[in-house]
Amino acid sequence: MTRRSTPAFAEDLARTVEARQMLGRLSKQLDERELAVVAMTALDGLTQEEIADILGLSRKTINRELDAIRGKVLALGGTL
Repeated sequence: MTRRSTPAFAEDLARTVEARQMLGRLSKQLDERELAVVAMTALDGLTQEEIADILGLSRKTINRELDAIRGKVLALGGTL
């Protein structure tokens, strides 16, 4: 088993914590599907195609939703 360096682990942990905190703030502004899309993107690292397959939507629909969500995230001072 390969161990990751402490700085790399700390950076990954900080990104995960930041993403979860942003999801908490977003949960008050997003509907259920939007929240699922952002969680699959930010936490699970899924592609738009994978998310579209899971939700039974087109990739174009997911792309549009992510654009709208990015606007909301930016308004809250975050990044996605």
